[in-house]
Amino acid sequence: MAKKTKLTAYVDPLVHRALKITAARQGLKESEIVERALKVQLGLDAVEASHELTTLTADEAMQAAVDEVRAYRRTHPITK
Repeated sequence: MAKKTKLTAYVDPLVHRALKITAARQGLKESEIVERALKVQLGLDAVEASHELTTLTADEAMQAAVDEVRAYRRTHPITK
């Protein structure tokens, strides 16, 4: 498990109540609900999902991206 950092935040009482209810219904800690929500809001959930979808190494992924850019530029030359 990754090391966690403590976060203190002030929220509207209705938001806090909804957080408590959601956590209880899902059998999760409030911090787990908050972390999930933050990941979605910050786009980190998409990053994590994309990592799970590929078997490429970082170098292979970079090379594939470079190849795609070069292929695009061959068919779409820049003109002024």
